[in-house]
Amino acid sequence: MKPILTPRQQEIVSLLAKGMKNKEIALRLNLRKGYVANQLREAYDASGMSNRVEMALWWEKHGFCE
Repeated sequence: MKPILTPRQQEIVSLLAKGMKNKEIALRLNLRKGYVANQLREAYDASGMSNRVEMALWWEKHGFCE
């Protein structure tokens, strides 16, 4: 089951799952680094994940990586 994430959170988590750091994600999407961090925290809360590694592994395992 895919976690309930906003489209922006899905975009950010997708890049996270590709190994990008918050700063890299922010630069790629033309966002502030703090905004990326906040969106990731909200994504963790929404999905029940506790950290970026857990989130990235879950995202990849369930076939959401491109």
